Amino acid sequence: MTEEDVAPALQLIEACDDEEVVEARADYAESIDDQFVLEHQGRLLGVTGFEAIEGTDRSCWLGWTFMDPDERTAEMGAAMMRDLLVVLRGRKVRKLFVQASDWFSGGLRCSHRFQREVYESAGFVEELRFDSYYGMREAMIGFGLHLATPLPVDPPVEDDDRAIVSLGVSEIDDGEGISFLDWGCVDAPQADGIAAAVDAARRQRVRALFASAASHAVGAAKQLQAAGFRHVGRWADFHEDGLHDEQFRCDLW
Repeated sequence: MTEEDVAPALQLIEACDDEEVVEARADYAESIDDQFVLEHQGRLLGVTGFEAIEGTDRSCWLGWTFMDPDERTAEMGAAMMRDLLVVLRGRKVRKLFVQASDWFSGGLRCSHRFQREVYESAGFVEELRFDSYYGMREAMIGFGLHLATPLPVDPPVEDDDRAIVSLGVSEIDDGEGISFLDWGCVDAPQADGIAAAVDAARRQRVRALFASAASHAVGAAKQLQAAGFRHVGRWADFHEDGLHDEQFRCDLW
């Protein structure tokens, strides 16, 4: 993607989703590194890209991925993803993740269903699903794609049983009435504030509170579950091969 591509790329995204274009505009203003366009005879027909996930071993999020609603075909979507995967493998990316909506309406000119089909045709597999995420009737589906065969973990990652403390609650921008609990580790047990953070979120009319912890963080998992969170899935091999990102949820009303 070049600077000249940004305006038509945003127009394409807006034609597909007039809500997500707001966030895409902000992301493109910050950087268009690792963003790509699909063009034919000078016309922009698709956008895609990726973003490295900090603190992981070569994991990435799939970036804004849309196709012209008047021109899109399954073959075109497959070709765009195939070319992107060549780039990713050349960069030695280990695993790619993407979030998608389960919403489908035959009236949508660029449906979420088409996106999911493109992901699945590229080899992504469903790893988790959060009901009532983007909206009360709209779930989030998490897909993952290994770009290299996972390696055995030797020696196994040791359990981390340290206690955690609440660092506050942050709104999840693309969800409706949902927030995320931030936490940090401490070396000695102390007042953790997790339950207090849950109560504060409830008073603020947060609908559901999410949290995550690496699969070896057994201390964090115990405290989250003691505060009312339940385990709702995992991003497999998220941090590195064999070290997953466990997902927790607490419904407040």
